[in-house]
Amino acid sequence: MGRGVGLRFAGGAEVLADTHFEVAQGEFVSLLGPSGCGKSTLLRIIAGLIPATSGEVTVGGIEPALSRQTYHPLAFVFQDPTLLPWRTVRDNIRLPLELQGVPYAAQMAAVEASLPLIGLTSEDARKRPRSLSGGMRMRVSLARALVTDPQILLMDEPFAALDDVLRQQLNEELVELRANKLRENKPWTCLFVTHNVAEAAFMADRIFLMRAKPGSIAETIEVPFPQPRTAELRESVEYARFVGQVSRRLREVMAR
Repeated sequence: MGRGVGLRFAGGAEVLADTHFEVAQGEFVSLLGPSGCGKSTLLRIIAGLIPATSGEVTVGGIEPALSRQTYHPLAFVFQDPTLLPWRTVRDNIRLPLELQGVPYAAQMAAVEASLPLIGLTSEDARKRPRSLSGGMRMRVSLARALVTDPQILLMDEPFAALDDVLRQQLNEELVELRANKLRENKPWTCLFVTHNVAEAAFMADRIFLMRAKPGSIAETIEVPFPQPRTAELRESVEYARFVGQVSRRLREVMAR
């Protein structure tokens, strides 16, 4: 939850101002807006990586950094996969568990369980990042985030550098992963930053439209399609119409 959240840098530049939002447990929310509107900055504030200079952000009723460390395990997926080049795929995935002091056998068991979830094989797990495609490196980054079984998943334009076909495929796989967690009654809450309207419309339960200079959430849009969603949704007239409506609303927000 955020109330009046703002961020002003020491030099005087105001990145966010008077931003209000609330995200329910298990909800998937996309932050959609133009470059420079503060989407990534807001995500980092929610993660407790940087402090807001005004207003208040709480996660489960407490300050973000404390929540992350004690009550609500959180994982962050960046646009750059940030894999360690000297470690294998398997060792990159198990890194968060290693840092948490999880016993080695439990680390390896968790990694092996995570591989098929994101389309990796045992052979892939022996490779190093330099031998992987961009899409495969992003799969590894996602597996590294999910191996800790987080309650909160923050994703900062993770598929922006991928071609449209691969991007859509990973969108579908992420939707299915979320559906599996819901079936297990262990849903994670996801905030997903994107500047792609179709991507937001396909995955999210709600979309936060953001304006810039300074950034803030200008409007919230409910996505009308039931979850989980499949590739067939993109072929429907209703989906195309909704994407057009969101695009129009985003242009209007940007013009204010």
